[in-house]
Amino acid sequence: MSILNNLNKLIITIVFLSLLAVTSFFAWNYFKQDTTKVLVIGAGSKKGEAYKFAQAIAEVTTKHFPEVHITIRETAGSKENMELLESGQIDLATVQADIPAVPSARIISNLYPDMFQLIVRKDANINSFHDLKGKKMALPSKGGGQWVSFWFTANHYGIYESDIENIALSSSAAVDAIINGEIDAIFKVRAPRNQTISNIINSCPSKLIPINQAAAMKLKQPSLDIGEIPAGAYNGSPLIPEKNLATIAVNRLLIAHKNADKDAVKMITQILFERRLELLKTTSLAGFISQPDWGAGTFIPLHEGAQSFYNRENPSFFVQNADFV
Repeated sequence: MSILNNLNKLIITIVFLSLLAVTSFFAWNYFKQDTTKVLVIGAGSKKGEAYKFAQAIAEVTTKHFPEVHITIRETAGSKENMELLESGQIDLATVQADIPAVPSARIISNLYPDMFQLIVRKDANINSFHDLKGKKMALPSKGGGQWVSFWFTANHYGIYESDIENIALSSSAAVDAIINGEIDAIFKVRAPRNQTISNIINSCPSKLIPINQAAAMKLKQPSLDIGEIPAGAYNGSPLIPEKNLATIAVNRLLIAHKNADKDAVKMITQILFERRLELLKTTSLAGFISQPDWGAGTFIPLHEGAQSFYNRENPSFFVQNADFV
């Protein structure tokens, strides 16, 4: 009888411990799900620098803050990113600073400067932006910021849609087309030493055309700036370009929806500025990360999570006014 009682106690103990383990497991999973912050970032084409930058941000953020999970979404570019952000389909986005901001957009930081780059075949008789009239081009996608940037620049030079023969091609098909001589020029808003542009220059007789009057265009669009592509940016021998090339610069921004989790955004901002060396292992463009500068044409309000990080070293009101409180 004693043995039977002991056996019953053992069974009850095992059942109790099993139930406790199962309950703890589900409680832990519930707590984990409840504290995990999942954010979606719109990052443009998978082949672009912005997408690679977004990957670096996602990886390094999760490494140091496992409770933050960032999903990367491929998009058509800055214009679509703004639309997705406004509709609440994404929480974060990389965008060109010259794209009109939606009401829900809040800035986190500047990522890096993009440059307007016009690449033409040497046999196309194009030596300035004006010479694009009557030429064949494969213009950027209408869903991207590059489309907006091209027509802003073209209109400044007095060039309109009827002046150019636009061949509708995908980005990769456009590269093949200029290499094969099927089009005369393409336009990109990309960082210097962009791999796609480098492939074009090294695969066919082509050159970069200067884009002047940046100061005048900045009067119309303050987010633009005077830019320069350094001599030898694409090749050191022979020099491509042969000399420093005038162009237009525009910052690539990291923005968030105004309702994006404040703590998660603060953590991401912290990664950008305190884990830059780790980001540099994935993209050299991380060296250009900087705080937003509202004196340089950035008019998007600051996200409160980013503001919390930037203000971390500023004493609170009560500390500043301790003698008077």
